[in-house]
Amino acid sequence: MALTSTLFRFHIELSDIDRSLYETLELRVPCHPSEERDRLVLRVLARAILSEEGLEFGRGLSHTEDPALWTRSPGGDILRWIDVGAPAGERLHRASKKARSTHVVTTKHRTVLAKEWAKAHIHQSDAIEVIHLPGTTVSSLADTLDRSNDWFVTIQDNHLTISDGKHDFGAALSRTTLDEFVQGT
Repeated sequence: MALTSTLFRFHIELSDIDRSLYETLELRVPCHPSEERDRLVLRVLARAILSEEGLEFGRGLSHTEDPALWTRSPGGDILRWIDVGAPAGERLHRASKKARSTHVVTTKHRTVLAKEWAKAHIHQSDAIEVIHLPGTTVSSLADTLDRSNDWFVTIQDNHLTISDGKHDFGAALSRTTLDEFVQGT
């Protein structure tokens, strides 16, 4: 018998002061039995950090060719491709060729990813944005997850603050290009 996904609900009051973006997000996010909660949290945070009209979650782990999140045109073209975690260099190469913009939101240490990505030829690697979050922040947030979550997310001066009414979490958002990330600059 196949295991089914668990549905998590997120009500997010987003205040992205850096972009003058203020909105309420109502998200229903399935979590596959094999998906770790840290990855689920990273997907939800990526949705908030890179919020834009039309941004939606990919079809899930069973559709390995899909990104974690994407924005598509009415004609089906991929406008924005967002992966989370540690995508392979070849995957980023294909994504960069398919999408107008490509982003990675990760908690992985730079040296681990840089070693993998430096070996790969990645199309327009100087245009791929890498957003790094501390793994401890994501893990701590994952430990507080309920099936229904109310978050207040604020982004100001590249600092992310998340509050669920009981706990407050903060982290610096490190934003760079993939090339700069690999070179350590």
